[in-house]
Amino acid sequence: MLYPRPDRPHIEQWQSTVELLVDSTEAEQSLSRVAYPTTTEIVAAAPGDNSLFTIGHREHRNTHQYSEATLQSRRTVTIPDADADARWDGCNERRNGYRAYCGTAANSGYCCGPSMSLPR
Repeated sequence: MLYPRPDRPHIEQWQSTVELLVDSTEAEQSLSRVAYPTTTEIVAAAPGDNSLFTIGHREHRNTHQYSEATLQSRRTVTIPDADADARWDGCNERRNGYRAYCGTAANSGYCCGPSMSLPR
């Protein structure tokens, strides 16, 4: 694997973080992903039920432009409103409702979100 799966304490911290983001913002959902060589996996999500993506959901990496921008730049990427930024036209994440994003490539070698879905 390009990036190891985080251990349980990291996942628990990320779960607390995504729950805090949903509770303290107008976000409908928040999540954290881990990037592997060809896929990404959601390892923390809030709310845990009835959401766009759930914990354990995997997709091909080429479907997550926000995460790929984070991995390629190896620094924090912040997108306050993808609808207002033409660079994200046609972005799969934006089409799925993820208008705002803040992500960073962690020093330990894996990418963590969180992505947030804001109400339209």
